[in-house]
Amino acid sequence: MFRMLEDFGFDSYHQVFERDPKNFKTFFLLEFGNLSPIDVGLGHLVGDQAGYITTRDLEENCSFGPYSRSLRKVNFEENFHVKRGEYMIRHYMQQGPEMRKRVQERMDFWFPLGAEWFGATDDVKSRTDQLHYNIRGSSNDQLRQIWLQRLVPFCEQVGLKVPAHFDTEKGIYVLDYQMPILLNLETMKWDFRTVTWPEKLAQWKRGGPLKLPGLTRMQTELWGQDLW
Repeated sequence: MFRMLEDFGFDSYHQVFERDPKNFKTFFLLEFGNLSPIDVGLGHLVGDQAGYITTRDLEENCSFGPYSRSLRKVNFEENFHVKRGEYMIRHYMQQGPEMRKRVQERMDFWFPLGAEWFGATDDVKSRTDQLHYNIRGSSNDQLRQIWLQRLVPFCEQVGLKVPAHFDTEKGIYVLDYQMPILLNLETMKWDFRTVTWPEKLAQWKRGGPLKLPGLTRMQTELWGQDLW
C-alpha cells in the first residue's frame, strides 16, 4: 500500500520510517503480544479471519486495479492463517477441561478486538468515500456480519462461548453488548459498559502496548536502515 502511494506523489520512505509513531493509524488488535500458542491460534481464528474478510472484499470490489491484483496472493496466505487457527483451536479444545478453560479465557480477550477490527458502526460513520469511489464493496457493519457468521457457529461447534448470537427476528448475528466498549490496559479486561465513540477513538489512537515500541523498533533497527 505504501509503495502504491508513490504513484500519487507520496514519499513512502517518510511515511514508514520518518513519521512520528504516534501519528500512525493502526489496528488495535495487532498491538498486543501473544502469551502462549493459544493466542497464536486465536489470533489466526479471530484476527486473520477479520483481515481476510476485509482484504477479500477489497480484492473483489476495489476499482484500483493494482491494489486489487496485489491482494490475490495476500488472500491466499490469509486463508491459510484462518484454517491454521481453526485447526489449532479445535485441537486445544479437545485437550481436556483445563485447556478448554485457558482457551475460553483468551477468547474473552480476543473476541471484542475482532469485532472492533471493522471500525465504527454504520449509524455513526460519517465518511463513506471508500464505498462512494468503489474502493471496497461492503460497509463496516456488513463486513462485521460476515465475520460473525463465520466465527460464532465455529465457536458454538467447539464449545467456546462468545458474546454474540443469532437473532431470529432480525435474521442476523448480533453482539450481546453495544459497541463501543473499552479495554482496561492495566488488567487487560473488557468493560462492557458502552462508552462514547470519541472515547473509543481516543483509545484506538493511543494504541495497545506494542504500538509505539513496535513502530519505533521498525524505524530504528540497523537491519531496517540497511534494507532500505
